[in-house]
Amino acid sequence: MFHYDGFIVSTMEDMRAHGRKGVSATVSMIDARNVERFTGEEKDPRGLRTGHIPGAINIPSQNFLNMPDNTFKSTDEIIKVLD
Repeated sequence: MFHYDGFIVSTMEDMRAHGRKGVSATVSMIDARNVERFTGEEKDPRGLRTGHIPGAINIPSQNFLNMPDNTFKSTDEIIKVLD
């Protein structure tokens, strides 16, 4: 289960540090790309390395959006996605 503590944005250096150490029990790293890019089945259009940081969790960004207008879901709805 995820613990919701507000919206926290990590810098690239934060991501690199977690990638070197691995993801701990106190940190959940969410990769919001589609499943195919997360698994490395689809190449990144920017030419970046395929796959994901070990231990990262894949929750595609569409799960956080209302369709069809692509606005963010409410905080309560996002918490349900993360549980």
